[in-house]
Amino acid sequence: MPIGLVIIQWDSYQGAMEFFKYPQEFEVSNEHIQQIQISHNFISSVMLHRDEEANVISFYNDSHKKVIALFLSKLENGQDYYKVIERFDKVLLESQDLPFEKLIKKLIEVYDYSFSIINAREEVMLYLAERVSALTEVEHDFNKRLAFLLEFMNERQINEKILITLILHKELPTGELYQLIQTNLSKSTFYKSLRDLESQKYIKRPHRGVIRINF
Repeated sequence: MPIGLVIIQWDSYQGAMEFFKYPQEFEVSNEHIQQIQISHNFISSVMLHRDEEANVISFYNDSHKKVIALFLSKLENGQDYYKVIERFDKVLLESQDLPFEKLIKKLIEVYDYSFSIINAREEVMLYLAERVSALTEVEHDFNKRLAFLLEFMNERQINEKILITLILHKELPTGELYQLIQTNLSKSTFYKSLRDLESQKYIKRPHRGVIRINF
């Protein structure tokens, strides 16, 4: 999440200096301010900077000649905040003739908006988690139905039993597959069924001694 905003401007005598900081208790070293300003080199650009002390997305626009530096918590991805930076930039471009107090109010509004990035991302993650859970339940139910069907197949449905077992397990060693289909057929008949299914491209052998369903 955002932890602080610093608008940096250049002074020909003092170098880079704070134009505005929010919240006021947010602390940032002068070294970081100078480093951010220098990295843009007075060229309109957006940059991501991360080290042990700070995680920052910054933008310099030569039109208003200020650097917008949004400081983030260490685990945040600065790329998620491009649109927030664009909003700060728009405020600075459109509010150059406003009284300082009104400009500050608009900047704080954008800063508060930046927290919606977190809320939206959490909502998406929650939705995806719910979808994964639902799909897992569907897969579990499907597997139970296949296992139930497998139990009631007769001894002659060898090919079908092999395919259903492989659908349930994806791939198996040949010996384990033979045991799982639960039938009294001879191994020669079992291997003949494997050859038939392989010739029809229903199964394949990814490596020696292993059978995999081919879809």
